[in-house]
Amino acid sequence: MAYARVSTYEIPTERIDEAGPAFEEATRQLQGMEGIKEAMYLIDRTGGKALTLTIWDSHEAMLASEEMAKEVRDRGASSGGGAVKTVDRYEIALRETF
Repeated sequence: MAYARVSTYEIPTERIDEAGPAFEEATRQLQGMEGIKEAMYLIDRTGGKALTLTIWDSHEAMLASEEMAKEVRDRGASSGGGAVKTVDRYEIALRETF
């Protein structure tokens, strides 16, 4: 069983590209954490929205990363003049790779 944390951001459309490198750099910090499997940064250039998605191999690993993840979210959002809107956690019920 795997778990995911999905965070949503509101970032000014004219600054959305500025946030990308900050998220990339900050996410590297998560690489050394036990249990992390994947990290993604998704953007909607015209809507000024962004998402980060991290996938974890256990609920415990995801919870253990909360403090570091908050730092990563805050750094990424502030670099683009944006704000964290929501942070949600899910159990992954189905996962397919094509």
